[in-house]
Amino acid sequence: MEGENVPGKIPERRKVERGPDAEAVAARAGGIRRQIEGARFSPERIEELARELAEREYKLEQNAMRDQLTGAWNRGFMRAELFREVGSPEREKGMPLGVAMLDLDYFKKVNDIFGHLSGDEVLKIFVRTMGEWAKKYRLTGGRWGGEEFLVLAPGLGAAELAGVLNDLGVTVREQLAAQSGLDPEKIKELTISAGIAGYEFGDEPDVLLDRADKLMYQAKGEEGDPEGRNRMMVQGERAPRKYTR
Repeated sequence: MEGENVPGKIPERRKVERGPDAEAVAARAGGIRRQIEGARFSPERIEELARELAEREYKLEQNAMRDQLTGAWNRGFMRAELFREVGSPEREKGMPLGVAMLDLDYFKKVNDIFGHLSGDEVLKIFVRTMGEWAKKYRLTGGRWGGEEFLVLAPGLGAAELAGVLNDLGVTVREQLAAQSGLDPEKIKELTISAGIAGYEFGDEPDVLLDRADKLMYQAKGEEGDPEGRNRMMVQGERAPRKYTR
């Protein structure tokens, strides 16, 4: 009967939303589940193994949604979150959604001058700093690829997100200088260019993402532009914003 515990059988876990890379992980764990169910164990041992399996599945699913180098949410997870937020009933109610694409300026120079291990450490410092910032403002941030990062801000419009992103732009430079162990003079150009878009009714997720990406490249400016980089381009505004203390 539904809802009853059957001796020798592991109770099914409640269905949860999985990250896009987690299905294969769950399938492997399911194989373990079937092996346990086919063995002759006492009900107590079955219950113990079920708990261990549930913990293992959870950890594996978390790992599948994390960037291996930095521990940040990975591209697959962030893309799934973007689609979930755009499709949320909150959007139909008029609740804003801010989306920011961030790029670490001149990151390639770090690898060229100090080596890839130092570059990896810079990315880790950035992710830790971004994580603390995102937690403070109740945002979701993850690594999109390379030195690009995506931030989702349900409840904030583009201009509001720019206001809180200013805090990150200032803090990152301070943390990199304090924690990286690299010559501050040689990494002073390691800043953030950001494109910030706001959801408009009817936007598809990829349209919103593309708008933020294009704004980010506007913030970076043309090659050789002395005013380019280390600034934010916000949807609906004519000129980029500089980060200010």
